[in-house]
Amino acid sequence: MKEPQSELDISKYVFSNSPDCRNTVLMVKGLSFSYDGKVEVLKSVDMSLGKGELTVLLGESGSGKSTLLKTIMGLYEPSEGNVVFTDEGAAPITKHSMTNKFAYVPQDAMLFNASIYENLTWGNKEISHGEVIAAAKAAGADEFIMQMPKGYDTMLQDDGKSLSGGQRQRLSIARALLKNTPILLLDEITSALDKENEEKILKTILKLKEEKAILLITHKTDLCEYADVVKTIKNGRIE
Repeated sequence: MKEPQSELDISKYVFSNSPDCRNTVLMVKGLSFSYDGKVEVLKSVDMSLGKGELTVLLGESGSGKSTLLKTIMGLYEPSEGNVVFTDEGAAPITKHSMTNKFAYVPQDAMLFNASIYENLTWGNKEISHGEVIAAAKAAGADEFIMQMPKGYDTMLQDDGKSLSGGQRQRLSIARALLKNTPILLLDEITSALDKENEEKILKTILKLKEEKAILLITHKTDLCEYADVVKTIKNGRIE
């Protein structure tokens, strides 16, 4: 399997300030990808994300949806096509400037044996206390955090496994919000949640989309009712 790229090919990932972009914050143009250089996992994919929109990318396991997400993030480099981020300055792209355009929430929330506050600010030590609280509130996490023995100073043991799935995902979303990016990428984040927690997370996402472009990849067809845009990927192609 092809390893994630350490350097980006700037001919494949670009910034653009074209007036044609308007409210679009990300465009995928003719994107193809192959692990072995022979069999294409992604085949000439075209897609765009708009600010204020929740885009649901629907697909079964093996359809290519996770590969597309990783290619957008620069973990896999496309064999053909471009990933275009809108940027008023349209400066030359770097790995750092590109990753500042999006925040990623994985299927399994990654938490550490540290305090809730330290988990939220992990790798982002310049964040103020007020910004942490605001992000937790926006993610719907502040209420359950304040009910814990030491609030934000409560230590998480066993990587937060004592928390419910919904609580773990809310912390993961809050941490992503602290990056303050225009794009939020969500990878099957409701797959392990019960219906009640799924609905709570989706209500949170609908509030967040007011200021962001959100891409939610999922295999659950019932999530399409929450979407502004629905795309289906099958055998590496958007249908």
